[in-house]
Amino acid sequence: MDSAMKEFEHLVVKLEEVKSATDNFNDTKIIGKGGFGYVYEGEVSQPRGKTKAAFKRLDRKHGQGDPHFWKEVMMLSRYTHENLISLLGYCNEGGEMILVYEHASNGSLDRHLCSTTLSWTQRIRICHDAAKGLCYLHEDKGDPHFWKEVMMLSRYTHENLISLLGYCNEGGEMILVYEHASNGSLDRHLCSTTLSWTQRIRICHDAAKGLCYLHEDKGNHRVLHRDIKSSNILLDENWKAKVSDMGLAKVGPANQFTFLITDNVVGTFGYVDPMYLRTGFLTKESDVYSFGVVLFEVLCGRLCFDYSGNIVHIWKQRYEENKLDEIVFKDDLVQALDQSSLEVFSEIAFQCLQESREKRPKMSHVVEKLEIALISQEYQEIVKAVVPPLIYKSIEELKVLLSNGVLLNGGKTWLSVNEKGEHIERIYMEACNPQTLFPGGLCYFYHDRFKASVRGEYLTPHISYTANLVFRYRWQSDVNYHNPLRYKIDGEDETKVFIIYPTIHEREDGWFVVPLYHFTSQHTTADLQFEFEYRWVDLLVAGIEFQPSEEKVELPVFEEYQHIVEAASQSLFYTSLDQLKQILSKGIYLKDYKTWFSLNEKGEHCHLISMEDCLIPNEDSTPRYESHGWSRFPAGLYQTNKKGFKTHVKTQFLSPSITYTVNLIYYSSFDEKLKYILRGETTTSTVNLANQREVDDLLWMVELFQFSTSDGSIVDLEITFGNHGSNLQLEGILFQPLEKMSYLDENGKKCFMSDICLNFIGVRSMLEDDKWSYHDKNEKKFAISEIGLLNSESRFPVSFLENDLCLISSIYLIYSLICNHPENILLTSV
Repeated sequence: MDSAMKEFEHLVVKLEEVKSATDNFNDTKIIGKGGFGYVYEGEVSQPRGKTKAAFKRLDRKHGQGDPHFWKEVMMLSRYTHENLISLLGYCNEGGEMILVYEHASNGSLDRHLCSTTLSWTQRIRICHDAAKGLCYLHEDKGDPHFWKEVMMLSRYTHENLISLLGYCNEGGEMILVYEHASNGSLDRHLCSTTLSWTQRIRICHDAAKGLCYLHEDKGNHRVLHRDIKSSNILLDENWKAKVSDMGLAKVGPANQFTFLITDNVVGTFGYVDPMYLRTGFLTKESDVYSFGVVLFEVLCGRLCFDYSGNIVHIWKQRYEENKLDEIVFKDDLVQALDQSSLEVFSEIAFQCLQESREKRPKMSHVVEKLEIALISQEYQEIVKAVVPPLIYKSIEELKVLLSNGVLLNGGKTWLSVNEKGEHIERIYMEACNPQTLFPGGLCYFYHDRFKASVRGEYLTPHISYTANLVFRYRWQSDVNYHNPLRYKIDGEDETKVFIIYPTIHEREDGWFVVPLYHFTSQHTTADLQFEFEYRWVDLLVAGIEFQPSEEKVELPVFEEYQHIVEAASQSLFYTSLDQLKQILSKGIYLKDYKTWFSLNEKGEHCHLISMEDCLIPNEDSTPRYESHGWSRFPAGLYQTNKKGFKTHVKTQFLSPSITYTVNLIYYSSFDEKLKYILRGETTTSTVNLANQREVDDLLWMVELFQFSTSDGSIVDLEITFGNHGSNLQLEGILFQPLEKMSYLDENGKKCFMSDICLNFIGVRSMLEDDKWSYHDKNEKKFAISEIGLLNSESRFPVSFLENDLCLISSIYLIYSLICNHPENILLTSV
């Protein structure tokens, strides 16, 4: 049920009850017949019990339809009086439309006019009662157009009709709630110098489509607006036209081409059809005349009347005299109207104003002609810029040529038109950047920093666009390499970081298309400037493409990952679970590009929290970040300046029931000890940054501690780090599933050591004397806290307790090399 009808839900009567009351519409139950259809009698359930009622059943053969039905429901539920028939309910079910009234057992007055059983007292009382009912209807109850507007806009919806969002009828207030048309009404912009002729014609084309929709045969009825004028054509933020004000609209049978209006002629001076004004006969061609006046207003840049009165006859005269140049709107700031477009536009406008209704076009024909005028105007600049010139015999042939794409501006711009008529424009790097081009003159070799200034000249105004970077990888082996695109847009301070996914961004022809910037075009031109940062992976950039933004695609829902997809900072596109897993395996941004999520080979969740997200600011200083090509995050690497820092790390994206390691990610290698303490603990731990593992070529990580997750838990940690001797450059805190140690058996098969079967023997308990130096390390992976430092010339005996030997099936030496000191090893355990 439409939202506007929810108010009447209490009146709904089930079809089953209606059929029961009327014996399935038995002829013996018929008590009357009218323009609406047959009327049956029966009983209906009411709060006070069973009540005798009259059931009026819609018969569509009589030309009645939905509007009449709902109008009756709305009027009788709104206006109640002892001398108005009461509506007990309605049924709109199973293709049936039935009104349920209180039962008037004596029928209608016309049956009793010559009755001998009615006294004069009764006759006069009947007339008196009817007069009171009619008087009630005539009383001021607010604007009757209010309810007409509610009914019409809740029944008829179209992209070029203003939308009714709701209404209020409370506390003496009657308020209609519409969608917001931020650019107001057309009459305010008739002489605007900011509207191009393309925009003006498109507005007329939009409005014509809305009016054409109302005039269409809707099965058994059509709608006449009756008050078409430029002030009733509203413009939204994208300058799309919306026909509004349906308060005077008239609904009639589709097969009835003329409405005889017996009341006063309605409409607005200057726009009303002269034939309707003289005769009172209303047709859909009356709306066509009014729309013709609007077309001439747009053409001339002024309203149809001034201090001297209506000037429509002057416009018609200038057209007939072939003197349109005297009345067409001109301004130095507005490019002239194309001659072919002018001819088509003015001809259809003049046809709409014909005195004879038979000579006026249908609105569907008006729409077709305005589309031709629009295309002629829209493409005139493009056609002039194409070299060599395009050869075509019709608009359709031109559309085909443009849909295939053409080169403009000496080959520096490529332009095509999509199925919606929207322009796709690609600016080649030769026009964006004056630096040396890659051999072939088409691609720019992107390795170092560079700036690109791009100007789109042929955009479709007032639609959403995406500016894309079009490129290839210089080396195919780099396609899956992690190296995000980092860039800034002129006028913005924030560095943008974009992850390139081959499954999403690579086209069938091998070119990658990556979105850089989204915007709404205000005119046919747009100027943008991008500053791209240094890259480790080389790209061959063809240019920047302005692509109309695609409508949002409904993605399949996979419950396991839905909370992750919803938190993603970057739009994802996938059609299957496997595609989604591929994307997540490469990694995605979460939390407004401040955290990084990925899946490992086992499908377990990894989550990297940037320092920008987890750092607790120090009141004494402002955190300093430096942008870096290897950092995943826009803010870059946090600079510690040898000072301690405090982090608050929180995540809800970890896999349940597995062991995680918490790791510090940093840039470059350090022989540095870093002390830290966890919230809630009293013991300070120490981590040696020399005992790191490589994450990327220049990013390293060191394990801090381990923990196990529970089902559906949120991990919330606070870690405080002490002062240190070097300026550390930190990426963030990484939660990573614990990797089990592996080895090859005698058959070369990879085997994993079980945590249960491992019996680690600490190095201090193995060595027989105290001449070895020991280093503190909270090496919880091996459940020990110290490691021994040995050099290549050291010999040492190892002793085991008898209890240890009885548990050992294989003996492994656990050690690691010291970075920059390969002659030494760090002995962990056996």
